[in-house]
Amino acid sequence: MLADLINFSTEGEEAARWSLANMDLHRRSVAAAFTQKNKTLALYTVDPIFKNDWGSWLLNHQQMHNDLNVLLGIAGNDFSELNVNDKVALGSWTQLHFEEHRQQLAALNLEE
Repeated sequence: MLADLINFSTEGEEAARWSLANMDLHRRSVAAAFTQKNKTLALYTVDPIFKNDWGSWLLNHQQMHNDLNVLLGIAGNDFSELNVNDKVALGSWTQLHFEEHRQQLAALNLEE
């Protein structure tokens, strides 16, 4: 599922695949935080992507990253803003997001 995060899209089947993979990684990480660290973290709905309300989607998504990063001692990134029409910004956001999930999975010893 991690590999599916490298190609972010807001349209069609690619968007659905990315959204599902992202949500799956968040679910797995929250479950591992509970079993490994005895810590209950909030799990927000971020699948499907809220295209009509990017602001809420981005904030919910960011909060899950923040919560897990604090628990794991990972210096996270700010994913709360995204201009999907700016291809350069979108590429940077996608790469940072992929890398942060990779770090979280490694910290939780989750296979990918």
